[in-house]
Amino acid sequence: MWPAVTALAAELFRDGEIGHQAVTAALGLPSSDIETSPVLSMIKAGMWSPPKPVTA
Repeated sequence: MWPAVTALAAELFRDGEIGHQAVTAALGLPSSDIETSPVLSMIKAGMWSPPKPVTA
């Protein structure tokens, strides 16, 4: 399972809700709408994987 999905599920379980910003951050989407469109197309095409979470 994608680490991003696991992290979002944990946040949903803990807080009872997750927002759009948490989803886009977990998927590694750029903050700019101009840059987001190509990434969304890549997700739909199965060519995008979220970045691995940074661990200390």
